Amino acid sequence: MVQPIFAGEEFVRCEVLRSRQQETLLIYQQTIQQAFRGVSDALASTAKTESSESSKEQLTFSAQDAGPAFGDPLSRGATSYLEVLTNETIILMLSWARSGSVE
Repeated sequence: MVQPIFAGEEFVRCEVLRSRQQETLLIYQQTIQQAFRGVSDALASTAKTESSESSKEQLTFSAQDAGPAFGDPLSRGATSYLEVLTNETIILMLSWARSGSVE
């Protein structure tokens, strides 16, 4: 007597298990892709933050150098009072930003 290995109910149960396996694999692949995307976003954010901090430091040094580099530029008439105030404001704001006092 010969009977098929997968008769009726067994065939359906096997197909259900195969579908669940494929669904689980798809969910796993999506989870891995989301994890890589999260790591990529975090790395990009870190690089942007480091670049921003570097720019702030360079701007601070430039503003500090603009003031007293050659003595008092205001008394020599090399700059206006507004330029001196602007440089001092920039220096103050950047020092606050680096210390975390002002966002």
